Amino acid sequence: MPNDPRPTKAQRRDEARAEALQLRAQQKKKERRNRTLAISGLGVAVLALVVVVVYILGQGNKPLLADVARPAGTTITGGIPVTKGAPAALSGDAIKTTTGVPVVSVYADFMCPNCGNFEKVNHADLDALQAAGTIVLDYHPIAILDASSTTQYSTRAAQTVAAVANGDPAHFVAYWDALFTNQPTEGSAGLSDAELATRAVAAGVSQSVVDTFSKGTYTPWVAKATTQATTKDGVQGTPTVLIDGTVWNGNWTTAGVLKSAIESAAKG
Repeated sequence: MPNDPRPTKAQRRDEARAEALQLRAQQKKKERRNRTLAISGLGVAVLALVVVVVYILGQGNKPLLADVARPAGTTITGGIPVTKGAPAALSGDAIKTTTGVPVVSVYADFMCPNCGNFEKVNHADLDALQAAGTIVLDYHPIAILDASSTTQYSTRAAQTVAAVANGDPAHFVAYWDALFTNQPTEGSAGLSDAELATRAVAAGVSQSVVDTFSKGTYTPWVAKATTQATTKDGVQGTPTVLIDGTVWNGNWTTAGVLKSAIESAAKG
């Protein structure tokens, strides 16, 4: 059988060129595929980053009390508003502002001695103003002094107040007042659970509501309301008073000063 003729120099050159062109085409195809995969991967990464950023921003704007059991009639910022001796009307999660009267928010801790003094000086004026419908009195029970008792009294007391606001709002103000009457000394154990129940009953709270105190239903609410107050509402200590959302820095230790500030706000 005759041998295959050897390819000429020109044929070998053409074959080498064809092979090189094929290899180059394969390389370009591979590069395009890798580039496409890289772009796709980058797109997925960017999309994932956008989702994460949107989630974080959404969480940052999400009200702190949105995910806890809230007492009926309370605001999304942890307020318990009353006016004319009854729970104030809400518009969604906020106090109705169409009434045209000032909203006076009072942040207090039941272990705080200054809060007790504040109540002695100003409670009668505030109660009269809300009873007359001159203001909406927006109570904020918070717990910043749990470490100042041996039983986390601030949280325990605030939790029972929330339970009364939810189940027997007609006696809420009376029970609030009762907790500042003969107030426990800061640093003590505070009132026991049995003593809290006794004061509630004496303030007119129904026994069925008092029986719910032991469940601690609103303990998470107290924690979130406290965080709301200290991180978003400008509360740096108790008592703190806000008039229409602005911290009032007047002298509450002198009778009548706060009342005058509120009446000025009511006049416009």
